[in-house]
Amino acid sequence: MGDETAWAEDKLNRQEEANDLLHFLQGRLQERLSRGAGANYVINVDSGWGQGKSYFLSNIRKDLIARGAAVALVDAWATDFSDDPLTAIMSAIDAAMQPHLRV
Repeated sequence: MGDETAWAEDKLNRQEEANDLLHFLQGRLQERLSRGAGANYVINVDSGWGQGKSYFLSNIRKDLIARGAAVALVDAWATDFSDDPLTAIMSAIDAAMQPHLRV
């Protein structure tokens, strides 16, 4: 079970869309694994300014983390100060993986 508080303020039923997306991704990952491919998948969420992308992604992130997943979320607005976008991406991946690493 995920983080129920992640969607507590969900007035536009984004949780249902998030569950549909997760179901789709699980299917795609199973297809990849059955072919011997890696268990990774990248998606792009694109919409106009103010359409709820940040809300959707931050809440789906909370939900997935509560399920034990490692989630790297790169917020382009928050990391716009960097001249090298790869630094922000690698930092997000590092932060997401830290709780799952055994030392």
